[in-house]
Amino acid sequence: MTQPAIPETVIWNTPPATPPPLDEAVVHVWQMTLSQPENVIPALKATLSADERARMARLNQPSAREKFAITRGLLRATLAYHLQISPAELRFNYLSQGKPMLACPDTDVRFNLSHSGELLVCAVTTGRLVGVDVEWMRTMRQMEKFAARFYSPQENEWLANTPAAEKARVFFSIWTGKEAYLKGCGDGITRQLRDISVVDAAGKNLRLSAADRPEDVSRWQLMAFEPTPGAIGALAVEGVGWQPVFWQWDDQTFNPRE
Repeated sequence: MTQPAIPETVIWNTPPATPPPLDEAVVHVWQMTLSQPENVIPALKATLSADERARMARLNQPSAREKFAITRGLLRATLAYHLQISPAELRFNYLSQGKPMLACPDTDVRFNLSHSGELLVCAVTTGRLVGVDVEWMRTMRQMEKFAARFYSPQENEWLANTPAAEKARVFFSIWTGKEAYLKGCGDGITRQLRDISVVDAAGKNLRLSAADRPEDVSRWQLMAFEPTPGAIGALAVEGVGWQPVFWQWDDQTFNPRE
């Protein structure tokens, strides 16, 4: 199975005023930040639904409530941009593991969102499931112990053979690959992580192997990317024949319709 091309350098494009039509051959990957201008935050909050406001109110810390509101507002703004509707019009259903899906019977738009610190990444496409994950790379004191518990033998071998200076990159490449795949499936971390491997035979690239669900090897493709220096991301996309396009979200992207 042909893997999608892995860009050596990710170029984050400025989105056009009129969005390109959604096509199952393209996965739109958005980079966003929780650090939004003060004049944008109230507009984002105003798009939230009653159930989202209720979920926000149950959070104890004001910072957590603010983070939730901005995250959901950015998700709504991004999807509304592609669908050319008001962000407040969007309605969601939720799978058993909490993955949101658009509650629109006449659309096959699929999406997934991940965040690490202030960084958010959202993937949007149509006609195929998609998962995305992002992490800031950092040194972990218990890295090998964690990997021995949750990584496959192939992944542990890759990590063990990696020079010390590159271990964090490899560790988080594996983790984001697993997470992106599980989020794309809608499973969350409910399966045995050691049964899922995202390293190819050469010990370099992300290539799925799932002992508990071998049919997924031909069903899913993975791609690693670097959203910004110091961070690592991964896409998991159902099927073949797709390529990513990278967009940089800014406050000009958010233009709510009345």
